[in-house]
Amino acid sequence: MLQALLLGCIAFIGKCDLATGTNLIQRPIVLGPLVGLVLGDLKLGVEVGAALELAFLGQYSVGAFIPPNVIVGGVLGTAFAITTGGGAEIAFTMAFPIALLAQAIDNVLFSIVRPMMGNLADKFAAKGNVKAITMIHMGTGFITCTVLFLITFFGFWLGSSQMQAVVDAIPAVVTSGLSIACGILPAM
Repeated sequence: MLQALLLGCIAFIGKCDLATGTNLIQRPIVLGPLVGLVLGDLKLGVEVGAALELAFLGQYSVGAFIPPNVIVGGVLGTAFAITTGGGAEIAFTMAFPIALLAQAIDNVLFSIVRPMMGNLADKFAAKGNVKAITMIHMGTGFITCTVLFLITFFGFWLGSSQMQAVVDAIPAVVTSGLSIACGILPAM
């Protein structure tokens, strides 16, 4: 349970990277060694983090393109590689489907939450309440980080076999649809 909490905190910190100027804390090469420290195998954390960094190298959000969630995929991929003793092979097998699942959860949740928060901010902007707008902005960021914390916490807590079952339960039409949408959105 403690390890799951600490891994959730690593994902939370990784997502906070966006609030601190995108200094690449969210990348697997940084988060992997932290996962290794938490799980007692720094060497494997560094190795798997570096391997996943190469795999996720082109996964940056540019314009409207939202890539698979590198943070959750990297943290859980590294964690499962360490806990199962499978190394980078397990990390590759688990990281990408988990990253797509996390992206889907994030997209669904925030297609509801972000517009509500934006409308609330607009109401405060009409009244000239800058402090309320700032609180909404900070609150939305905190919610985003907390969602990644929860996905990572529960993903590790459930274990690799249950996470694989969840990933496998996603219909192919959904995952391929998300991939197509991610390719089309930047063009639009």
